[in-house]
Amino acid sequence: MELLSTINLLALVLLPFVVPKIWKACWIFLLRPWMITRRFKKQGISGPKYRFVYGNLKEIKKMKKEAKDWVLDPNSNDIFPRVVPHYHNWLSQYGETFIYWNGTKPTLFISDPELGKQILSRKLGFAVIAKTRPEVFILFGKGLPFIEGDDWARHRRILNPAFSMDRLKVMTKRMVDCTLRMLEEWRQQRSGEEVMMRMEINKDFHRLISDIIAATAFGSSYEEGIELFKSQTELEEYFVTSLTSVFIPGTQYLPTPTNLQLWKLDKKVKDSIKRIIDARLKSNSNNYGDDLLGIMLKAATSKESEKTMSMDEVIEECKTFYISGQGSSSILLTWTTLLLSLHQDWQEKLREEVFNECGKDTVPDSDTFSKLKLMNMVLMESLRLYGPVIKMVREATKDMKIGHLDIPKGTSIIVPFLKMHSDKAIWGEDAKQFNPLRFENGVSQAANQPNALLPFSVGPRTCIAQNFAMMEAKTVLTMILQRFRISLSPEYKHTPVDYFNLHPQYGLPILEKKKKVHDLIKRASSRLDPLSPFDSFRRYTKNDESFLLHLSVYLEPGRGDRLSSSLKQHIRKLLKVPILDSSSIKWVQPNTLVRFRGMIQDMLGNEFYAGAYKVPGQNQWTECSSMELKNRFLDLTGQKQGETCRVDEAGLNGSPSLS
Repeated sequence: MELLSTINLLALVLLPFVVPKIWKACWIFLLRPWMITRRFKKQGISGPKYRFVYGNLKEIKKMKKEAKDWVLDPNSNDIFPRVVPHYHNWLSQYGETFIYWNGTKPTLFISDPELGKQILSRKLGFAVIAKTRPEVFILFGKGLPFIEGDDWARHRRILNPAFSMDRLKVMTKRMVDCTLRMLEEWRQQRSGEEVMMRMEINKDFHRLISDIIAATAFGSSYEEGIELFKSQTELEEYFVTSLTSVFIPGTQYLPTPTNLQLWKLDKKVKDSIKRIIDARLKSNSNNYGDDLLGIMLKAATSKESEKTMSMDEVIEECKTFYISGQGSSSILLTWTTLLLSLHQDWQEKLREEVFNECGKDTVPDSDTFSKLKLMNMVLMESLRLYGPVIKMVREATKDMKIGHLDIPKGTSIIVPFLKMHSDKAIWGEDAKQFNPLRFENGVSQAANQPNALLPFSVGPRTCIAQNFAMMEAKTVLTMILQRFRISLSPEYKHTPVDYFNLHPQYGLPILEKKKKVHDLIKRASSRLDPLSPFDSFRRYTKNDESFLLHLSVYLEPGRGDRLSSSLKQHIRKLLKVPILDSSSIKWVQPNTLVRFRGMIQDMLGNEFYAGAYKVPGQNQWTECSSMELKNRFLDLTGQKQGETCRVDEAGLNGSPSLS
């Protein structure tokens, strides 16, 4: 009896604590989902049935797993069904607006672009970040995109100067330096006279953007931040895995194997950032620099409350900028490269524009980029079809009325950029086709609705670094197009996947080919002055190696153009420097044979190869000795041997000289 009395007494003591917990669990797992489902159903909004505890997470996980086996046609831009198969299926079943359950979290999917823009504008009081999983903050940091209210306004005010146009002009020089290092690595990877080289370009872009961010924002290098980048990559993998599992509040504090690994990686990231900060503090006693890190360190030592940041806030902002900037920019470059590989006509148009505005060997600068209209159009179209961020999430902080919708407090709202950017009602019948010309008159007039392109969000919380990202992309693409021609590898599998950002599931293997110089000659033909083609050609290729290496291919026999001393130097150099492309003419040492390939005839056309190195009276290319080659070269210049030009007797053992 005494034992029973003790148990009853203990039950009475615990009852006030246990009953509320049981009631709360019933509310969260049963009553609230039922009430919210009923509330939306009255508005004509339905969705997949709520499942106890898991909601629709198991269905989402199953559909995503099945979709990962699909391989799309590389020319297809209809990627929505593969990337988010659950949204695609539910749209066909429940309409343009539906509700589903992320565990016990009600989530409203809205396809209407006008409602989406209102939600993102913050005029209605939607929270930027919902009560979310701790992995989000471990990965991204509690930086600008994830803070609210006065803290957000203070951080935005402090960070704005780091992304001003004046600062971007300075950053461009560092972007160029980083890109040059990558291109030099490409050059060194070539073996001998290799014309075509296979590359996993998405990996190169990932490292390049990491290097650019380290150099422009933090004054360091990729090598210095390599531990940071490795740790953040591992954190990304944990984050993606966690998205389809149920989160139980409080479990983030338990020493589970997953949590222990997350804490370890988070410490590595913070330690790497602290080392970069400490190095800056030691090297600059009073002046911390005017890059992003320098501006934040000034704020950390400021005595003005409106312009101050704690050191912990500085670390969190560094984490946010590293991971957000690295992923989005590298993915933009990756998908743009894919589109240019598939659409060679647009690749050529961009190359022409780059040559016209930047030159062929000139290092680009920020002033030049404003002139690259076609490149801007291509980047906008790439962001539309393959925007790195496929959706934006907001949360109702109270019961809200927006348009015809009555939204309960705590509901997450999905604004699906990927769906909106391929909607035929907004973009026309060619919505799923690559057509940069739709942006010919600007972004505001590109669609049936104004400002329908939302890759950087909209409103006061638009991405602070969007100009930085566009400058990065233009710098890298310009320098690649100046030097290389890119095409898609047959090994490529078109498998876009939502992996934190929109990634190619199996990477992007491309075939990179050093720019054929005789292609320049072919392009030059449309610009030549018919009265003086030689002079026009020389002007077109001025300061370009193509003039030196392929001058003789262009020159026609019997021309009387006098050779200036500078031109003689060009020709001397021509006779000493081997042509780089193995499919073109090769200059070799005496007493060896030179083979002239038929493809030059096809590429250049009769006007530009007429008489060049052909046996008189024959219409086919042939082989000749080095002495015959030298004499024909002299004939091509329109000069007589022994008059303006002469063959040095020593030429039998070396290159001919001109006087």
